[in-house]
Amino acid sequence: MGIFDSVYDYFHDKKNLELLDKIEKAGVEILSQRLTIKNQKFLGKSFVLTGTLRNLTRNEAKVKIRDDQKLKSYILDRRIFEQRLACKVIEQGGKILLKRYVSGLIWAGSRIKGVKAIQGKKEQELLARIVIGADGVESRIARWAGIDTTVPLIDMEICVQYLMANVNLEENNLIEFYFGKEVAPGGYLWVFPKGDGKVNVGLGISGEYGLKFSPQRLLDNFIQRRFPGSSCLAITFGGVPCALEPSSLVQDGFLVVGDAAHQVNPVTGGGIISGIKAAQFAAEVIVNCLKEDDVSKRRLREYEEKWRKSWGKDHKKLYKLKNAIYQLSDEDINKPFIGVANSFCEIVPGHIHLNRVAQVVKQAVRKAGGTAFEF
Repeated sequence: MGIFDSVYDYFHDKKNLELLDKIEKAGVEILSQRLTIKNQKFLGKSFVLTGTLRNLTRNEAKVKIRDDQKLKSYILDRRIFEQRLACKVIEQGGKILLKRYVSGLIWAGSRIKGVKAIQGKKEQELLARIVIGADGVESRIARWAGIDTTVPLIDMEICVQYLMANVNLEENNLIEFYFGKEVAPGGYLWVFPKGDGKVNVGLGISGEYGLKFSPQRLLDNFIQRRFPGSSCLAITFGGVPCALEPSSLVQDGFLVVGDAAHQVNPVTGGGIISGIKAAQFAAEVIVNCLKEDDVSKRRLREYEEKWRKSWGKDHKKLYKLKNAIYQLSDEDINKPFIGVANSFCEIVPGHIHLNRVAQVVKQAVRKAGGTAFEF
């Protein structure tokens, strides 16, 4: 009796018939028809199946989202949001210095105590008890501080976004995503409704594909098909670091946050929420450091620990998932994604064999028409 039969028989127990019925309704074909349990080694263990093998059409998805009152989403207007943040800084007594180019760091021994800035032809020294590197992709300030923020080409998403007008959407409250190598190789394309006939349409592709394809040309081709007759009001270009985090986020008198610290979801490229959370951790630690008059790397490491114990702990897992998705063909992407939970462990006798079990389950998912991901 093989593993397939044992797994089937485990779920075919009377207590699990309801679960089996749900699985079959989702489109999973039960290959074995044996009803007796001859192999007891799977009894007492838990098997978690997640996902569905039923694809929804565009219209079916719209109906499902419209009818689900628990689903809510918000579109953030970055321009208004950032202006409000700036006003908050000023209200709290802060100063915003514009039109200055930061050209280097000021050191006091091994500690960073400020930055050098150029305004016009004049160089200034701006002193600070703590310097925060929040200068975005491949942060120069962090690299000057000795933190490697280099992003491998394959992990750099090259992005372009248009603000389009005169767009007639069937639904103004639905966000659209498109995947596939013909649309956005190594990434995805998005459509965010803005109201009044306006939408943000953009895409991001892996820097590796950027050597072969023009992101702007890919976006133009999509817009011609999806929104003929529309007009472009604004264009934005940028890069998103979908990479592993630097090995360290702090130095004496210095820390790095946001895109500069690669605090971006490697799968989605989203970094606003994670950046805000990292900034919150940093602020909490900085306040205490200033009260204690201790801005050493050792003391600032509390920020790094807070981040990695919360949001950062999933970063490596998401990075591995991103790499797995990157390898998928368009045919695989069009199939339902099924997660396979694997608690394999080399030091627990009852878990040593689970890698082999997971591989068999993944094969079964593929045979049933799904794309399996192990986690």
